[in-house]
Amino acid sequence: MLRTLQIHAREFWYKVTKKAIKNPEELQQDRKEIKKENVLVVFVSVEEDDDTSVLIEAANSITQHAETVKVKEIILYPYAHLSSRLAPPTKAMEVLKKLDETIKDKGYITHRAPFGWYKEFLLKATGHPLSELSREFRPEKFHEPNIIIDEETRKLLEKEYLKRFGIILKNNSLEISQPWSNTVFELLSLIHKKSLSKIELKEQSECPEIILEKQEVFPKITIPEIAIKIDSLTNIEKNMVCNGKIVVEKNEILLYKDNLKARIGKILCNKPYIYTNTLLLSMLAGELEKINKNEIPMIPFILSPIQVYVAIGGKVSRKYIEKLIETLEKLSVRYVVDDRDVRLGEKLRKSGMMWSPITIIVGAREEETNTVVVRKRITKVQSQIKLEDLSQIIEEEKTHTHCK
Repeated sequence: MLRTLQIHAREFWYKVTKKAIKNPEELQQDRKEIKKENVLVVFVSVEEDDDTSVLIEAANSITQHAETVKVKEIILYPYAHLSSRLAPPTKAMEVLKKLDETIKDKGYITHRAPFGWYKEFLLKATGHPLSELSREFRPEKFHEPNIIIDEETRKLLEKEYLKRFGIILKNNSLEISQPWSNTVFELLSLIHKKSLSKIELKEQSECPEIILEKQEVFPKITIPEIAIKIDSLTNIEKNMVCNGKIVVEKNEILLYKDNLKARIGKILCNKPYIYTNTLLLSMLAGELEKINKNEIPMIPFILSPIQVYVAIGGKVSRKYIEKLIETLEKLSVRYVVDDRDVRLGEKLRKSGMMWSPITIIVGAREEETNTVVVRKRITKVQSQIKLEDLSQIIEEEKTHTHCK
Protein backbone atom coordinates (compact mmCIF):
# COMPACT_ATOMS: atom_id res chain seq x y z
CA MET A 1 0.00 0.00 0.00
CA LEU A 2 1.39 3.39 -1.02
CA ARG A 3 0.61 6.01 1.61
CA THR A 4 0.63 9.79 1.17
CA LEU A 5 0.20 12.85 3.36
CA GLN A 6 -0.63 15.79 1.09
CA ILE A 7 -0.29 19.36 2.39
CA HIS A 8 -0.96 22.60 0.55
CA ALA A 9 1.98 24.73 1.68
CA ARG A 10 2.28 28.50 1.64
CA GLU A 11 6.03 27.95 1.93
CA PHE A 12 8.21 24.84 1.85
CA TRP A 13 11.98 24.45 2.14
CA TYR A 14 14.30 21.49 2.54
CA LYS A 15 18.04 20.98 2.60
CA VAL A 16 19.95 17.68 2.41
CA THR A 17 22.21 17.06 5.42
CA LYS A 18 23.72 13.55 5.25
CA LYS A 19 23.19 9.95 4.10
CA ALA A 20 20.35 8.00 5.74
CA ILE A 21 21.07 4.62 4.10
CA LYS A 22 24.18 2.90 2.77
CA ASN A 23 23.34 3.36 -0.92
CA PRO A 24 21.14 6.43 -1.30
CA GLU A 25 19.96 7.90 -4.56
CA GLU A 26 22.63 9.83 -6.46
CA LEU A 27 22.49 13.42 -5.25
CA GLN A 28 22.21 16.04 -7.97
CA GLN A 29 23.24 19.62 -7.26
CA ASP A 30 19.86 21.17 -8.08
CA ARG A 31 18.08 18.82 -5.64
CA LYS A 32 20.26 19.45 -2.57
CA GLU A 33 18.14 22.40 -1.49
CA ILE A 34 14.78 23.68 -2.65
CA LYS A 35 12.57 26.53 -1.50
CA LYS A 36 9.10 27.00 -3.00
CA GLU A 37 5.90 28.97 -2.37
CA ASN A 38 2.30 27.88 -2.96
CA VAL A 39 3.04 24.21 -3.64
CA LEU A 40 1.47 20.87 -2.85
CA VAL A 41 3.88 18.86 -0.69
CA VAL A 42 3.29 15.10 -0.89
CA PHE A 43 4.99 13.00 1.79
CA VAL A 44 5.19 9.44 0.44
CA SER A 45 5.83 5.99 1.96
CA VAL A 46 6.25 3.00 -0.35
CA GLU A 47 5.42 -0.34 1.27
CA GLU A 48 6.80 -3.80 0.56
CA ASP A 49 3.67 -4.95 -1.31
CA ASP A 50 3.56 -1.93 -3.61
CA ASP A 51 4.13 -2.04 -7.35
CA THR A 52 3.57 0.30 -10.28
CA SER A 53 -0.14 -0.61 -10.44
CA VAL A 54 -0.76 2.08 -7.79
CA LEU A 55 0.69 4.91 -9.89
CA ILE A 56 -2.33 6.00 -11.91
CA GLU A 57 -4.68 6.11 -8.90
CA ALA A 58 -2.07 7.90 -6.76
CA ALA A 59 -1.21 10.40 -9.50
CA ASN A 60 -4.91 11.12 -10.09
CA SER A 61 -5.49 11.78 -6.39
CA ILE A 62 -2.46 14.05 -6.08
CA THR A 63 -3.24 16.09 -9.20
CA GLN A 64 -6.92 16.39 -8.28
CA HIS A 65 -5.85 17.80 -4.92
CA ALA A 66 -3.47 20.18 -6.69
CA GLU A 67 -6.25 21.32 -8.99
CA THR A 68 -8.60 21.86 -6.05
CA VAL A 69 -6.12 24.08 -4.21
CA LYS A 70 -5.07 25.74 -7.49
CA VAL A 71 -1.35 24.95 -7.59
CA LYS A 72 0.80 23.80 -10.51
CA GLU A 73 3.89 22.70 -8.60
CA ILE A 74 4.11 19.46 -6.62
CA ILE A 75 6.94 18.29 -4.36
CA LEU A 76 7.27 14.53 -3.78
CA TYR A 77 9.03 13.96 -0.47
CA PRO A 78 10.05 10.38 0.55
CA TYR A 79 8.85 9.93 4.12
CA ALA A 80 9.43 6.61 5.89
CA HIS A 81 7.38 7.52 8.97
CA LEU A 82 3.98 6.85 7.38
CA SER A 83 4.48 3.07 7.57
CA SER A 84 6.31 0.30 9.45
CA ARG A 85 6.29 -2.04 6.41
CA LEU A 86 8.61 -0.19 4.07
CA ALA A 87 9.68 -1.48 0.67
CA PRO A 88 13.40 -2.09 0.00
CA PRO A 89 15.18 1.12 -1.10
CA THR A 90 15.62 0.06 -4.74
CA LYS A 91 11.94 -0.77 -5.09
CA ALA A 92 10.85 2.43 -3.32
CA MET A 93 13.04 4.57 -5.58
CA GLU A 94 11.59 2.90 -8.67
CA VAL A 95 8.00 3.57 -7.58
CA LEU A 96 8.77 7.20 -6.63
CA LYS A 97 10.51 7.93 -9.94
CA LYS A 98 7.60 6.53 -11.94
CA LEU A 99 5.10 8.42 -9.79
CA ASP A 100 7.05 11.59 -10.55
CA GLU A 101 6.94 10.85 -14.29
CA THR A 102 3.21 10.03 -14.20
CA ILE A 103 2.40 13.36 -12.52
CA LYS A 104 4.64 15.25 -14.96
CA ASP A 105 2.75 13.66 -17.86
CA LYS A 106 -0.40 15.32 -16.52
CA GLY A 107 1.14 18.75 -17.07
CA TYR A 108 2.38 19.55 -13.56
CA ILE A 109 5.79 20.83 -12.48
CA THR A 110 7.31 18.34 -10.02
CA HIS A 111 10.27 18.35 -7.66
CA ARG A 112 11.29 15.05 -6.09
CA ALA A 113 13.34 15.20 -2.91
CA PRO A 114 16.30 12.77 -3.05
CA PHE A 115 15.72 9.32 -1.56
CA GLY A 116 17.96 7.91 1.18
CA TRP A 117 19.18 11.23 2.60
CA TYR A 118 18.44 13.00 5.85
CA LYS A 119 16.96 16.43 5.25
CA GLU A 120 15.94 19.37 7.36
CA PHE A 121 12.76 21.09 6.24
CA LEU A 122 10.37 23.91 7.06
CA LEU A 123 6.70 23.83 6.10
CA LYS A 124 4.08 26.53 6.48
CA ALA A 125 0.64 25.11 5.70
CA THR A 126 -2.13 27.29 4.32
CA GLY A 127 -4.51 25.96 6.96
CA HIS A 128 -7.74 25.95 4.96
CA PRO A 129 -10.17 22.97 5.14
CA LEU A 130 -8.74 21.26 2.03
CA SER A 131 -5.09 21.94 2.75
CA GLU A 132 -4.33 18.51 4.26
CA LEU A 133 -5.26 15.05 2.99
CA SER A 134 -4.00 11.55 3.75
CA ARG A 135 -4.48 8.76 1.23
CA GLU A 136 -3.77 5.03 0.81
CA PHE A 137 -3.41 3.31 -2.56
CA ARG A 138 -3.53 -0.46 -2.84
CA PRO A 139 -1.80 -2.46 -5.60
CA GLU A 140 -4.10 -4.50 -7.83
CA LYS A 141 -2.94 -7.71 -6.15
CA PHE A 142 -2.75 -6.17 -2.68
CA HIS A 143 -3.98 -8.29 0.20
CA GLU A 144 -3.93 -7.03 3.76
CA PRO A 145 -3.42 -9.54 6.56
CA ASN A 146 -6.47 -10.33 8.68
CA ILE A 147 -5.23 -8.37 11.70
CA ILE A 148 -3.63 -4.93 11.49
CA ILE A 149 -2.07 -3.62 14.69
CA ASP A 150 0.95 -1.50 15.51
CA GLU A 151 4.36 -3.13 15.24
CA GLU A 152 5.10 -3.00 18.99
CA THR A 153 1.87 -4.82 19.92
CA ARG A 154 2.38 -7.45 17.23
CA LYS A 155 5.92 -8.22 18.43
CA LEU A 156 4.71 -8.50 22.03
CA LEU A 157 1.96 -10.85 20.91
CA GLU A 158 4.35 -13.06 18.94
CA LYS A 159 7.11 -13.07 21.55
CA GLU A 160 5.06 -13.76 24.68
CA TYR A 161 1.33 -14.18 24.45
CA LEU A 162 0.77 -16.55 21.53
CA LYS A 163 2.77 -19.36 23.12
CA ARG A 164 1.15 -18.71 26.49
CA PHE A 165 -2.30 -19.43 25.06
CA GLY A 166 -1.27 -22.44 22.97
CA ILE A 167 -0.26 -20.91 19.61
CA ILE A 168 3.18 -21.74 18.28
CA LEU A 169 4.90 -19.66 15.57
CA LYS A 170 6.85 -22.03 13.34
CA ASN A 171 8.19 -21.36 9.83
CA ASN A 172 5.96 -18.29 9.40
CA SER A 173 2.88 -20.30 10.30
CA LEU A 174 0.84 -20.43 13.50
CA GLU A 175 0.20 -23.91 14.87
CA ILE A 176 -2.74 -24.39 17.23
CA SER A 177 -2.58 -26.46 20.43
CA GLN A 178 -4.17 -26.47 23.89
CA PRO A 179 -5.83 -24.52 25.40
CA TRP A 180 -6.53 -22.50 22.23
CA SER A 181 -7.78 -25.47 20.18
CA ASN A 182 -10.44 -26.33 22.78
CA THR A 183 -11.62 -22.72 22.76
CA VAL A 184 -11.99 -22.71 18.98
CA PHE A 185 -13.85 -26.01 18.94
CA GLU A 186 -16.32 -24.94 21.62
CA LEU A 187 -16.74 -21.51 20.04
CA LEU A 188 -17.65 -23.14 16.74
CA SER A 189 -20.33 -25.24 18.43
CA LEU A 190 -21.64 -22.23 20.35
CA ILE A 191 -21.83 -19.96 17.30
CA HIS A 192 -23.49 -22.64 15.22
CA LYS A 193 -25.75 -23.67 18.11
CA LYS A 194 -25.32 -27.39 17.47
CA SER A 195 -22.64 -30.02 17.88
CA LEU A 196 -19.92 -29.97 15.25
CA SER A 197 -20.34 -33.73 14.89
CA LYS A 198 -23.74 -33.00 13.30
CA ILE A 199 -22.35 -30.52 10.77
CA GLU A 200 -21.77 -32.03 7.36
CA LEU A 201 -18.64 -30.84 5.61
CA LYS A 202 -19.68 -30.87 1.96
CA GLU A 203 -16.57 -29.87 0.06
CA GLN A 204 -18.47 -29.46 -3.21
CA SER A 205 -21.14 -27.20 -1.74
CA GLU A 206 -21.04 -23.55 -2.79
CA CYS A 207 -22.38 -22.51 0.61
CA PRO A 208 -20.91 -24.99 3.12
CA GLU A 209 -21.50 -24.88 6.87
CA ILE A 210 -17.76 -24.62 7.54
CA ILE A 211 -14.84 -23.54 5.35
CA LEU A 212 -11.30 -24.67 6.15
CA GLU A 213 -8.57 -22.51 4.64
CA LYS A 214 -5.14 -21.03 5.32
CA GLN A 215 -5.00 -17.25 5.66
CA GLU A 216 -2.44 -14.53 6.34
CA VAL A 217 -3.31 -13.35 9.83
CA PHE A 218 -0.28 -11.06 10.36
CA PRO A 219 2.18 -9.83 7.68
CA LYS A 220 3.77 -12.97 6.16
CA ILE A 221 2.36 -15.18 8.94
CA THR A 222 -0.40 -17.67 8.11
CA ILE A 223 -2.89 -19.55 10.24
CA PRO A 224 -5.19 -22.52 9.57
CA GLU A 225 -8.52 -20.70 9.61
CA ILE A 226 -11.99 -22.06 10.22
CA ALA A 227 -14.85 -19.98 8.84
CA ILE A 228 -18.32 -20.92 10.07
CA LYS A 229 -21.64 -19.77 8.66
CA ILE A 230 -23.92 -17.91 11.10
CA ASP A 231 -27.37 -16.35 10.90
CA SER A 232 -26.54 -12.89 12.25
CA LEU A 233 -23.65 -10.73 13.45
CA THR A 234 -25.68 -9.27 16.31
CA ASN A 235 -24.68 -11.87 18.91
CA ILE A 236 -21.00 -11.64 17.92
CA GLU A 237 -20.95 -7.85 18.34
CA LYS A 238 -22.99 -7.84 21.54
CA ASN A 239 -21.28 -10.65 23.49
CA MET A 240 -17.87 -11.29 21.95
CA VAL A 241 -16.53 -7.95 20.70
CA CYS A 242 -15.83 -5.81 23.74
CA ASN A 243 -15.98 -2.07 22.95
CA GLY A 244 -15.51 -2.79 19.26
CA LYS A 245 -17.56 -2.10 16.15
CA ILE A 246 -18.36 -4.56 13.37
CA VAL A 247 -19.01 -3.28 9.86
CA VAL A 248 -19.45 -4.99 6.49
CA GLU A 249 -17.47 -3.54 3.58
CA LYS A 250 -17.28 -5.14 0.14
CA ASN A 251 -18.35 -8.55 1.46
CA GLU A 252 -15.73 -8.43 4.21
CA ILE A 253 -16.67 -8.41 7.91
CA LEU A 254 -14.37 -5.95 9.66
CA LEU A 255 -13.79 -5.29 13.33
CA TYR A 256 -12.59 -1.87 14.51
CA LYS A 257 -11.42 -1.65 18.11
CA ASP A 258 -9.16 1.15 19.37
CA ASN A 259 -6.00 0.93 17.19
CA LEU A 260 -6.88 -2.49 15.82
CA LYS A 261 -8.48 -3.36 12.51
CA ALA A 262 -9.31 -6.99 11.75
CA ARG A 263 -11.04 -8.90 8.99
CA ILE A 264 -12.99 -11.39 11.12
CA GLY A 265 -15.12 -12.88 8.38
CA LYS A 266 -16.71 -12.59 4.97
CA ILE A 267 -20.11 -12.61 3.28
CA LEU A 268 -20.78 -15.67 1.13
CA CYS A 269 -24.15 -16.69 -0.30
CA ASN A 270 -25.59 -13.63 1.46
CA LYS A 271 -24.64 -15.13 4.82
CA PRO A 272 -21.90 -14.05 7.27
CA TYR A 273 -19.00 -16.43 7.87
CA ILE A 274 -16.87 -15.82 10.97
CA TYR A 275 -13.13 -16.61 11.12
CA THR A 276 -12.89 -18.18 14.57
CA ASN A 277 -9.09 -18.02 15.02
CA THR A 278 -8.92 -14.43 13.78
CA LEU A 279 -11.79 -13.39 16.06
CA LEU A 280 -10.01 -14.83 19.11
CA LEU A 281 -6.64 -13.36 18.15
CA SER A 282 -8.26 -9.97 17.59
CA MET A 283 -9.64 -9.94 21.11
CA LEU A 284 -6.26 -10.93 22.51
CA ALA A 285 -4.35 -8.31 20.51
CA GLY A 286 -6.88 -5.59 21.26
CA GLU A 287 -6.47 -6.04 25.01
CA LEU A 288 -2.66 -5.77 25.07
CA GLU A 289 -2.80 -1.97 25.00
CA LYS A 290 -4.28 -2.05 28.52
CA ILE A 291 -1.02 -3.41 29.92
CA ASN A 292 0.82 -0.17 29.07
CA LYS A 293 -1.97 1.77 30.79
CA ASN A 294 -1.70 -0.34 33.97
CA GLU A 295 -5.19 -1.68 33.30
CA ILE A 296 -6.29 -5.31 33.48
CA PRO A 297 -6.53 -7.03 30.07
CA MET A 298 -9.72 -9.07 29.90
CA ILE A 299 -11.15 -11.32 27.21
CA PRO A 300 -14.93 -11.82 27.40
CA PHE A 301 -15.75 -14.98 29.36
CA ILE A 302 -17.12 -16.69 26.28
CA LEU A 303 -13.76 -16.36 24.47
CA SER A 304 -11.38 -17.06 27.37
CA PRO A 305 -9.22 -20.14 26.70
CA ILE A 306 -9.31 -21.00 30.43
CA GLN A 307 -12.52 -19.67 31.95
CA VAL A 308 -12.01 -21.11 35.44
CA TYR A 309 -8.62 -21.74 37.02
CA VAL A 310 -8.69 -23.98 40.09
CA ALA A 311 -5.72 -23.51 42.44
CA ILE A 312 -5.35 -26.23 45.05
CA GLY A 313 -3.72 -24.82 48.19
CA GLY A 314 -2.67 -27.30 50.85
CA LYS A 315 -4.02 -30.76 51.53
CA VAL A 316 -7.35 -31.44 49.83
CA SER A 317 -8.84 -34.88 49.31
CA ARG A 318 -9.28 -36.23 45.82
CA LYS A 319 -12.94 -36.77 46.62
CA TYR A 320 -13.54 -33.04 47.21
CA ILE A 321 -11.60 -32.06 44.07
CA GLU A 322 -13.70 -34.48 42.02
CA LYS A 323 -16.85 -33.00 43.55
CA LEU A 324 -15.72 -29.56 42.37
CA ILE A 325 -14.83 -30.91 38.91
CA GLU A 326 -18.30 -32.45 38.63
CA THR A 327 -19.83 -29.03 39.25
CA LEU A 328 -17.63 -27.40 36.59
CA GLU A 329 -18.42 -30.15 34.07
CA LYS A 330 -22.14 -29.57 34.50
CA LEU A 331 -21.57 -25.86 33.83
CA SER A 332 -19.75 -26.66 30.56
CA VAL A 333 -16.83 -24.33 31.25
CA ARG A 334 -13.21 -24.63 30.21
CA TYR A 335 -11.18 -25.17 33.35
CA VAL A 336 -7.77 -26.20 34.66
CA VAL A 337 -7.04 -27.82 38.02
CA ASP A 338 -3.59 -26.81 39.25
CA ASP A 339 -2.51 -29.31 41.91
CA ARG A 340 1.23 -28.88 41.37
CA ASP A 341 3.53 -29.09 44.36
CA VAL A 342 4.33 -25.37 44.31
CA ARG A 343 3.34 -22.39 46.42
CA LEU A 344 -0.21 -21.07 46.09
CA GLY A 345 1.18 -17.70 44.95
CA GLU A 346 2.80 -19.38 41.95
CA LYS A 347 -0.53 -20.92 40.97
CA LEU A 348 -2.33 -17.60 41.28
CA ARG A 349 0.34 -15.97 39.13
CA LYS A 350 -0.24 -18.62 36.47
CA SER A 351 -3.98 -17.95 36.56
CA GLY A 352 -3.27 -14.25 36.04
CA MET A 353 -0.97 -15.00 33.11
CA MET A 354 -3.79 -16.94 31.44
CA TRP A 355 -6.25 -14.05 31.98
CA SER A 356 -8.72 -16.48 33.59
CA PRO A 357 -11.92 -14.57 34.47
CA ILE A 358 -12.50 -16.73 37.57
CA THR A 359 -9.96 -18.29 39.91
CA ILE A 360 -11.14 -20.82 42.48
CA ILE A 361 -8.96 -21.48 45.53
CA VAL A 362 -9.48 -24.69 47.50
CA GLY A 363 -7.63 -25.72 50.66
CA ALA A 364 -8.18 -27.88 53.71
CA ARG A 365 -10.30 -25.19 55.36
CA GLU A 366 -12.60 -24.97 52.33
CA GLU A 367 -13.05 -28.74 52.26
CA GLU A 368 -13.98 -28.77 55.96
CA THR A 369 -16.67 -26.11 55.41
CA ASN A 370 -17.81 -27.37 51.97
CA THR A 371 -16.84 -24.02 50.41
CA VAL A 372 -14.53 -22.54 47.80
CA VAL A 373 -12.86 -19.15 47.52
CA VAL A 374 -13.77 -17.33 44.29
CA ARG A 375 -11.63 -14.52 42.89
CA LYS A 376 -12.85 -12.46 39.92
CA ARG A 377 -10.13 -11.10 37.66
CA ILE A 378 -11.81 -7.90 36.54
CA THR A 379 -13.01 -6.74 39.98
CA LYS A 380 -10.23 -8.34 42.08
CA VAL A 381 -12.98 -9.23 44.55
CA GLN A 382 -12.41 -12.44 46.52
CA SER A 383 -15.16 -14.19 48.48
CA GLN A 384 -15.80 -17.51 50.18
CA ILE A 385 -18.98 -19.25 49.05
CA LYS A 386 -20.71 -22.56 49.48
CA LEU A 387 -19.85 -25.06 46.77
CA GLU A 388 -23.52 -25.34 45.78
CA ASP A 389 -23.59 -21.57 45.09
CA LEU A 390 -20.73 -21.75 42.58
CA SER A 391 -23.09 -22.44 39.68
CA GLN A 392 -24.86 -19.12 40.17
CA ILE A 393 -21.57 -17.18 40.27
CA ILE A 394 -20.31 -18.73 37.03
CA GLU A 395 -23.64 -18.38 35.21
CA GLU A 396 -23.63 -14.67 36.08
CA GLU A 397 -20.08 -14.35 34.73
CA LYS A 398 -21.10 -16.01 31.45
CA THR A 399 -23.62 -13.25 30.75
CA HIS A 400 -21.36 -10.36 31.89
CA THR A 401 -18.96 -9.00 29.25
CA HIS A 402 -17.34 -6.42 31.59
CA CYS A 403 -17.23 -4.04 28.62
CA LYS A 404 -16.90 -0.42 29.73
